[in-house]
Amino acid sequence: FPSHDTTVIAQHSTVGRKILGDLALTDQKVQQVASLLNTLGDSPSQSALMQIVLAISDDVEQLHAFVGSAHPLFDEAFFQRVATEIGVELAQQIREMKESVENHHRQQIKHRLSFLQQLIVDDDPERLMRAGGIYLDRLFMELLQQLQQTNTAEIADKLSQIEKIALKIMDARMTPEMRYLSQLLDAETDAQIHSLLQKAVQDFGVKFLGVLDDMAKAYRENGEGDVAEQLVVFRQIADTIWEQHND
Repeated sequence: FPSHDTTVIAQHSTVGRKILGDLALTDQKVQQVASLLNTLGDSPSQSALMQIVLAISDDVEQLHAFVGSAHPLFDEAFFQRVATEIGVELAQQIREMKESVENHHRQQIKHRLSFLQQLIVDDDPERLMRAGGIYLDRLFMELLQQLQQTNTAEIADKLSQIEKIALKIMDARMTPEMRYLSQLLDAETDAQIHSLLQKAVQDFGVKFLGVLDDMAKAYRENGEGDVAEQLVVFRQIADTIWEQHND
């Protein structure tokens, strides 16, 4: 499951991709940002971060992608340095992007923790999980395992039962298209997102576009508007790939 070590940039880009909004990045720009991120290593200095910000500050698409991936490393000292060396306006823009990404992640955690609390007290958690299965994902499983380690033996035992049921349901619903979708939502870099979408469109064509539409609707109806918007972005990028594929 994804780590929450704040020194590893790539492992935070799962939530970072949300900041893309409705920007369908070109493959070239995605690769450029990925290459810049690869130069940072596990514990980048502020100077290294500043060099990247300076290099991409005039390109909105690249800046969005970079902030989405590297936001855990941005502290007050970093924002002050950006304000001093580049400009207050850019520092504020990056701060707002960081807040957007982190607010999105907090909402995802809140929804899944609430669902887990319902499961713990429900007499038939399997029925509830099948009805609310949209929350059964890697983040859900990560939170479940964390709760197992920090609760009483009785609750940990109930959570262990929930985990087994969740794994069974998740495995059963994994059609080839849904496996692609699961990988997309867990992708660690924007380059991986583009690569997965290209493969999915190649393998399933317009059928996969329909899956994205259906799942976006399902997430929206279950109160996960941010994830729904994310899938809409995937759909927009997939549309572009489909058009190029059929030219």
